[in-house]
Amino acid sequence: MTRLTDSKLIIMSDFHSKEDVVQALLCSCFVPGYCGMAPPTFKGEHYVDGGFSSMVPKLPTPCSHILTVSPFSGDIDICPADTPSMWDMVVSGTTLKGNMANSFRVINALYPIDLEVRPPH
Repeated sequence: MTRLTDSKLIIMSDFHSKEDVVQALLCSCFVPGYCGMAPPTFKGEHYVDGGFSSMVPKLPTPCSHILTVSPFSGDIDICPADTPSMWDMVVSGTTLKGNMANSFRVINALYPIDLEVRPPH
């Protein structure tokens, strides 16, 4: 989650109740404007989606390697394999390909297509 008071990435792992977990999840995926205007709070602090401060957070404990996964093509371990792009963009510390496929992925993430499932005849 990104704390609004200082734009710092917060990795939360201490929960005292189910309500704590639910509230932290609401904070961790809140995108201002898209999800509403007033950001949710957790333990008295306002938070928004963690992607605003870091798309690939660094864990506080040393690890030999962290496997990163993304729905967008870029310099991520597991991601779509798109053709090379004319330009790259750095978003919250992660390099993503600036291409049409990623543009469609962003639009689909915000406004998913309707996948109507029909029962077989």
